[in-house]
Amino acid sequence: MLQKRKRPCTRIFRVRRNNIAVDGHGNVYIGGRNPRDGAFVRIVHAATGKIETLARGGFPAGALSAKSSDANLSDPRGIVFTPEGKRLVSADESHVVVELGRATQLVAGTEGQKGFLGDGGPASLARFDLPGAMAVDGNGNVFVADYHNHRVRRIDAQTGIITTFAGNGSDVFLW
Repeated sequence: MLQKRKRPCTRIFRVRRNNIAVDGHGNVYIGGRNPRDGAFVRIVHAATGKIETLARGGFPAGALSAKSSDANLSDPRGIVFTPEGKRLVSADESHVVVELGRATQLVAGTEGQKGFLGDGGPASLARFDLPGAMAVDGNGNVFVADYHNHRVRRIDAQTGIITTFAGNGSDVFLW
């Protein structure tokens, strides 16, 4: 566990941290941005306390990259894990959700194109306007806070279809 470290992981906490998540093995993932690295996603391994950078990239590179380590995730606002163990990251200024593996794979959104589009169709063709916090339910469905569209979008785990789960596009939304 992290208590085995002789000193705390302070080097990872420079400038802005946007989110934090813990996987099923107790590894801690931190996403944020700093002047040296640009946007980053780092992991603190539970067993060793070792810090590893999974993605680091500055402008002008995009979120979709041959290697995850070079991907610019703009400002990673959400990190979640699917039941299959996939790491998903929302990149708000790139307007996409990606799977962070050896290479970044598009899950939802259209890179660099903001807006509201795609309900009822494939999530990979949808548009977001600053995707942020995310959650995964017990069936593996992914929920994404679509910040400037004032909605929560749902990506069906079985079909990959995106729909609006909550919100109506108004910032004065009543439940």
